[in-house]
Amino acid sequence: MTTRRSLSGRGGRKRRSSKVAHSKGLTLIEVVAAVTVFSLVVFGLLSSVENDTRGLHEAKNLRIALRLAQEKMDELLVWHLTAPEGQNFPTTGEWEEYPGYSWLIEQEEIDLRTEEEINEGKDPYTVMKTTLTVRYPRADGSKGEVKLCAILRARESSK
Repeated sequence: MTTRRSLSGRGGRKRRSSKVAHSKGLTLIEVVAAVTVFSLVVFGLLSSVENDTRGLHEAKNLRIALRLAQEKMDELLVWHLTAPEGQNFPTTGEWEEYPGYSWLIEQEEIDLRTEEEINEGKDPYTVMKTTLTVRYPRADGSKGEVKLCAILRARESSK
């Protein structure tokens, strides 16, 4: 018994659908698109991690600068209350244990008399506006500043 095969392809081998043939792999365009999207996501994550690290470094340096400023201001206040007449507090310096951190003290004498008291010839009542500036290294290599101010009664030797 012989079977005939139809020339139209119905009775013989079945042809694969073109959709099935292409679904077995990825085209070059699909691979390029996937790699591009993956690269953008990874780049975004790495940038975020770098910014977070820089922010943590900046916060640490600022915290150290604030602590050093408070310690130096406390030292200045104790000196102001206890130092003998004629002795001066240093106006600049650095911390050996914290390279890149430095401090500067500026003082401005302020007369608190009113215009009327000045015209009456009353004795001056002066205070010292003392500004302590601490400079510290920032994450980007520049210098940041922290400033503390105190108003102190002028010492007799400064009048």
